[in-house]
Amino acid sequence: MAMPLAHSRQLRAFGPEYRRPSGATPILWVYGELCLRGRSGMPSLLLGWKERTLMTQTDLADAAPLPGVPALDAVPYLGEVVIGDCAKLLTELPSESIHMIASDIPYGIGADDWDVLHSNTNSAYLGRSPAQERAGAVFRRRGKPLNGWSEADRRIPHEYYQWCRTWTDDWYRVLKPGASAFVFAGRRLQHRCLAALEDSGFTVKDVIAWVRPRAVHRAQRASVVFERRGDHVSAEDWAGWRVGNLRPTFEPILWFVKPYPIGTTIADNLLYHGVGGFNQEDFIALSGGVDNHITVGFGPGESGLHSAQKPVLLMETLIALASRRGQIVLDPFAGSGSTLVAAQRLGRQFVGFELDGEVAEAARQRLAVPPLLTPRAGGA
Repeated sequence: MAMPLAHSRQLRAFGPEYRRPSGATPILWVYGELCLRGRSGMPSLLLGWKERTLMTQTDLADAAPLPGVPALDAVPYLGEVVIGDCAKLLTELPSESIHMIASDIPYGIGADDWDVLHSNTNSAYLGRSPAQERAGAVFRRRGKPLNGWSEADRRIPHEYYQWCRTWTDDWYRVLKPGASAFVFAGRRLQHRCLAALEDSGFTVKDVIAWVRPRAVHRAQRASVVFERRGDHVSAEDWAGWRVGNLRPTFEPILWFVKPYPIGTTIADNLLYHGVGGFNQEDFIALSGGVDNHITVGFGPGESGLHSAQKPVLLMETLIALASRRGQIVLDPFAGSGSTLVAAQRLGRQFVGFELDGEVAEAARQRLAVPPLLTPRAGGA
């Protein structure tokens, strides 16, 4: 069955003008397709023909290239760690040029100077007490109580959301349709990050738990506090109670996807944009299962480069889950480069942005070491 010329289409979902050769069988489009028909260019909803087949690689070879979608050599900063503000650097990346984003963003909880993302000038926020000085590195920062001390304290979550919104729109723009974004977010403010990305158009796919084999338990005994006050009755009454948190053995990894075009399928998107599904075999090979939690720690001598550093194996597991060899992985908050090292080991291309020049140099030094390619998780 030959497709009439009037059915030659400019696909609204995919973009290019697509003319099937005479005698070819039409492609199956789920839900039909909004097209421009004939010389009038009037929109019309075409709902499939009697003879239909699924999209194949042959179909793609016949199609014109996507207008406005850059080739890999048109993407700047490939293989580099660029020093600068990612909110500005992101604007230099072409639209729909990135296959995956994997990033450990600042949590906004005042873990260090770079993690203060609000206008609160309370001097106690990053202060230190004598007890913390004696405790050493375990209590590097005083932090803030969860109930807040002032109206300014209570504005911190909203200001964190506003900070996230300075870059979420460009994350959405640069990713290919169907592509994944994996975001490490603190337990306390993850909902603000999630809302910011959702408001930019992303779909929340899942939340993966990174389970750490070791974690410091910061919880003071209430009885000790009362004993120091000389209140022995209260100390006995509150025996077993703690002030602080449970042991933080997991960190949430928010998994977002950029919606693929309406009227198409994930399978179509895999063929056309190279993203959209997930590689279960590689995920099992690296994580040991198919559950949405990953238990992994640092390798010998790996940690200590950054206060928020993540294990390379953890980042390899995420990258292998939703990308293939040769595709581009972006980390806008590259830190000491664990994401980029993982991408390099897996045969992916990468782009990294980092605001701190000293930390960026540490990442460059790690990347300068010839990578030991991971034999599994090729994703080819």
